[in-house]
Amino acid sequence: MKDQVVLTGDLRFLNLGELIQLIGSSGSTGVLHLLSKYVESPGEVYFKEGNPVDASNGMERGLKVLYSFFGWKEGEFSFSQEPLNVKPSIKKSRMQIILEGLRLLDDGEIEVKGAVGFEPSPDTADGKGGRLPVIKGPLIDYMDVVAEEDFSEGQTIVSQGRHGTWMWVVLEGTVNICKEAGEEKIPILKVGPGSFIGSMAAFSQQDEVRSATAIAADRVQLGVLDRPRLTHEYASLTSDFRNLILSMDRRLKQVTRQAAMGRVSPQPLKGVPTGKAPIIPKGGSSARLLSISAGNAFIVKSMKQGDLLLCKLEKSDFVGPVPFLNIGHEPESAAVFGTDNLQMKELNTEALAEEYARLSGTLRNMVDNCATFISATTSILYDLYKK
Repeated sequence: MKDQVVLTGDLRFLNLGELIQLIGSSGSTGVLHLLSKYVESPGEVYFKEGNPVDASNGMERGLKVLYSFFGWKEGEFSFSQEPLNVKPSIKKSRMQIILEGLRLLDDGEIEVKGAVGFEPSPDTADGKGGRLPVIKGPLIDYMDVVAEEDFSEGQTIVSQGRHGTWMWVVLEGTVNICKEAGEEKIPILKVGPGSFIGSMAAFSQQDEVRSATAIAADRVQLGVLDRPRLTHEYASLTSDFRNLILSMDRRLKQVTRQAAMGRVSPQPLKGVPTGKAPIIPKGGSSARLLSISAGNAFIVKSMKQGDLLLCKLEKSDFVGPVPFLNIGHEPESAAVFGTDNLQMKELNTEALAEEYARLSGTLRNMVDNCATFISATTSILYDLYKK
């Protein structure tokens, strides 16, 4: 395959975090080339199917090098689609990399390369001593947009606890996703064009209780999705794939609740069942994707502050790595423990991957977006419990 430059620009216009999201949304394989007059050697980030798998700067390689590029505030970039001949050394998800890179930059642990120093902008501050990058989704499939709605800055789009099944995709602007605790609205995520608002659990039931509040951060235009068509497509999926979608939705709700609790009282939870060996250890090489048929499983992150429970899984939930998604959980970043009565069956990952590839653009984008939200919220949760 001949190398093809498909994207060029200025780092002052698109920073590294935005570039990683943009390349990730296209699922491209190739090399992101970085040049700066403040750095002697050029930088390169290697992508496979939209995910950074290695980085280099001179003789140095790996994740630490990739993080250093977040400090390149001035320079030029180009992305070329080309086959890779590098050995993958980076296993973190895109959003884990972006959030950790921004945290290191905020904490002064990354050297800034450029004439202008870094100052966190007011619109990215979360009010709790951190920053919330704008999470952008894949390219929008307008075939499933049946109407458009406009919201002004500060206007509530959906309220936590209210009922509703409408689903939207962000066309323009940014939206704050918040959890409500009493009178306080706790910011969890900030989402931009291509991201979805609404729960995929709405496909399986006539009524859905909103689990979070969405507020327009600026002028926002939303596309109302063709829910009847998407519901019909969802109903045509195999039971294993439908359960996978619903399980992802439940994971997202749980880690979002944990992140909200972490902002109020950042202490590890008690009672995590870690007294025996994990079913899947953190960093293990298990490639099996399992479905729970009885009992409970617990996704646990071991930290210096104590064991942190990410989510509790039940019947029909999945356990293990999903080959076509990266949610930043087991086995790369967390371990799995189980109750004594836990029973699981192995899922056919090849069949699921084929079914995923056949999804319509909108439904596939929604699944990808949910995985990104899980990864991003989990990374924010880790950072909260470190403080």
